[in-house]
Amino acid sequence: MSKIKIFTTLFVTLSVLCSISQSAHQPVKKLTFLEKTHDFGDITKDTILKARFRFINTGTDTVHIEYVRPDCTCTDYRLSRKNIAPKDTAYVELMYDTHNKHGLQKLYAIIKTDTPEQMYKLTIKVKLN
Repeated sequence: MSKIKIFTTLFVTLSVLCSISQSAHQPVKKLTFLEKTHDFGDITKDTILKARFRFINTGTDTVHIEYVRPDCTCTDYRLSRKNIAPKDTAYVELMYDTHNKHGLQKLYAIIKTDTPEQMYKLTIKVKLN
């Protein structure tokens, strides 16, 4: 085998090994939600409902919450923190005002993060009497 072929083979092999080694140590961003849906069941109307959605950073790098967007102006939110360190927990609390609402309601909120999944959908369900 020529010296050029040996050098090329050695270079390619070392490049692949370095690539594998670097990817094994790259930080990972990942959120795990304990629940993504909260069902209140039957509730008397004209109340304010609060649902807390807890999550854990199960990755190896800090996760940043870019925004929380409820789909209705009747829903407000509170985010416990925007930056979640690895193995740390946080929550989003959704507050839904049932004033002038009737029947079965489903409300959604989207959480945008810098994780590979990027978007997480949370759901509130309630039947108002």
